[in-house]
Amino acid sequence: MAETVKSKLLSELEKNKGTFISGAKLAETLSCSRGAVWKAADILKKEGYPLLSVPNRGYCLPSQSDLLSKEAVRTHLKRPDVRIEIYRDIPSTNQRLKQIAVTDMIPEGSLVLASGQSAGRGHSSHVFYSPASCGLYVSTLLRQQAQMVDDQTLTSLAAVAVCRVIKKLYQINLSIKWKNDLVLYLPKAQEWRKIGGILTEVSRDIDEGSIDYAIVGIGLNLTSPPGGYPENLSHIAASLQDTTDQKLVFDRCLIAALIVNQLLTISKDPSAMQEYIQRNMLPGRIVTIDGQEDRPAEVLSITGQGGLQIRYLAEKETVILKQAQVRLTDPSKEAAHV
Repeated sequence: MAETVKSKLLSELEKNKGTFISGAKLAETLSCSRGAVWKAADILKKEGYPLLSVPNRGYCLPSQSDLLSKEAVRTHLKRPDVRIEIYRDIPSTNQRLKQIAVTDMIPEGSLVLASGQSAGRGHSSHVFYSPASCGLYVSTLLRQQAQMVDDQTLTSLAAVAVCRVIKKLYQINLSIKWKNDLVLYLPKAQEWRKIGGILTEVSRDIDEGSIDYAIVGIGLNLTSPPGGYPENLSHIAASLQDTTDQKLVFDRCLIAALIVNQLLTISKDPSAMQEYIQRNMLPGRIVTIDGQEDRPAEVLSITGQGGLQIRYLAEKETVILKQAQVRLTDPSKEAAHV
């Protein structure tokens, strides 16, 4: 019973962040005694929630509170009746969601959210550095949405979903580096830096080959690690906080929920693919393809199907890539590898 009251109390305080609510009002709303409210609040404090309690004013969860909780996520979801798992640290949110997607019939929109990952993965089995409490690491299960588009298009649409949410909440315009990197140009460093990435993994029907479900994993750097990024990432990675001198207040539960809301509808949005094309920063730049470092190419465009149209400079040959690891090779700092 105490757990139920605690969960309801946290949900109510999340809905009213930054506002004091009297114990009497909470008891009435939660259909419990004031003593039960007090006990639940005490448990939340012991669990690390920065809950304020002031005589004659009541209880308040500060607006800058950013602890991960199922209640906070559900508050912002358009489809709240989904499976939500939250971890302080986990090897991989994608891996965990795959496990429960196979063993449990969990609904579309279910998600796994973590404060840190010890074995986060990116495209082509690359490691995605996921330090604790510095980023957003969330994986979402898509069933019907995944069946409406191919997995490559789904990755493109997921990139747009993240860009839209970050623009709405923080007025930051992210760019996309084909196919799944979220990047920003930092004037102070005079370099493009990677802010986040997307990993889409699909399960296909063995007989028909059609997509059964997809898991979209998103890693987003919100703040830089206290000691900075590892040496091999120091000129590649950056965080959203690095884009401004103002102190940004991040709400990971809100960001995750809004991204999930976008993912559940974006495949039906005819403008999303055009936005993906517009946000790409590669067209007009000189690149090399992994394994073809001796063949520089100019990026001509992003196609309507999300392919990369390039022209090899030496042979004047034009091709469209569907999958490749691309690196910028412009001599200027602005075109540093990302």
